Amino acid sequence: MIRSPDIERAAVLLLACASAVVAVTCSGNGSLHAEAPARTAAGVTLPSARPAAPSASVSSGPASPPGFQLPHLYAALRQLSSGAAQAPVRILWLGDSHSYPDFWTNAVRRPLQKRFGNGGPGFVLLGMDPYRHAGVKVARQGHWRHDPPNPATALHHSDGVFGLGGIRMVPVSRDARASVELEPGAVAGRAHWTLYYRLPDPGAHFTVAVTGSSPVRVDADTGTPRPAGSPLRQLALDSPPTGKLELSAPSGKPQLFGVTIESASPGVVVDTLGINGARAATTLAWEKAAWEAEVKEQKPALVVLAYGTNEVAHPLAIAKNRQYFDRLLARVHAAQPQADCLLAGPTDWDDNSGRTRPRVLRMDQLERQIASAHGCAYFSVYDAMGGQGSHRRWEHASPQLGAVDHIHLMPAGYRRVGKAMVKELLGGYAASAGGGQP
Repeated sequence: MIRSPDIERAAVLLLACASAVVAVTCSGNGSLHAEAPARTAAGVTLPSARPAAPSASVSSGPASPPGFQLPHLYAALRQLSSGAAQAPVRILWLGDSHSYPDFWTNAVRRPLQKRFGNGGPGFVLLGMDPYRHAGVKVARQGHWRHDPPNPATALHHSDGVFGLGGIRMVPVSRDARASVELEPGAVAGRAHWTLYYRLPDPGAHFTVAVTGSSPVRVDADTGTPRPAGSPLRQLALDSPPTGKLELSAPSGKPQLFGVTIESASPGVVVDTLGINGARAATTLAWEKAAWEAEVKEQKPALVVLAYGTNEVAHPLAIAKNRQYFDRLLARVHAAQPQADCLLAGPTDWDDNSGRTRPRVLRMDQLERQIASAHGCAYFSVYDAMGGQGSHRRWEHASPQLGAVDHIHLMPAGYRRVGKAMVKELLGGYAASAGGGQP
């Protein structure tokens, strides 16, 4: 059985996995493929920690006053603070490999939950490997397949229905099993589980069980349909706060689209929807009506688009990426017109000489312009890291903040970026209430 290791060990594995996907090129037919790095016998490249240089200075970002303008999010957070909220305040976070392992996103989730209420871990994939999510332990055994085969593809695949997170998992062997176990403190009170699935083959079924309840055989008559526009079904389950969900005995290749885990009482929920190698164009390859229906049902107060690094890696002219952001934001607004939006740009990327690759600067500027045109907030990860040449300084910091691939961050680095983002979120919240301390 494969289990998620502790945070620091998971960083090595997942950053290595991300490194194998981030550098994308176009093949002759226009499809995306990864430039394969040197691999270890285990099949992944393991970045080793570079010795820290004690003299290296690390900037915490610009000293300008923080604060986003996110009126819908802030109004919803005030409802939580007053005790008047009847539903969780949800942040949908789409992104690339910087978001996928849930270090950065959790660095935003935790302080918001501490202040406004713990709404639970949010969206979690089932049967994916490698994979980690803060607050839960994931495991799987047997043979699984994920669709699309390259989840970051910008080409339409199959019927384009991949749920909220853009990946559907299919158990291929009869012994395939998957589980999600809650860690202490992951939810407040009892845990509410919502499993998303589809049974395309007649007679397909599987078994699901949560702690404290009898196993349920899930077939065509089980659960309830998702909203109009989505062909998925859902099954709602409850468990104690340290409960576990186990999925087993698949037949007929059921499709699993993940599970949402929430607390019994309203609080902040951050749904981490990062995909290794993804660009803004990735989401546009999914079936439009089905994905918009899923977003509409989630009722997010804020949608974060954390892309840019793979746009920097891709040979497409930077300016031409605007069309993909414009179209993706149009889908977001169509699904949830009242939701605020926030774009987060690329990290600094060392050009191997200690300086920033020029395309990073152009992408950062383009996303600022897109955010302004669409009425979205913008968070410059490049600025938060300290600007020109910051990745090299982060690689040599103690503790190490930047990964030695010159692109990704170590867990401590993602936590620092998350802290800077929370500062701006809470600065805007204080300003929207008429000033005062965040």
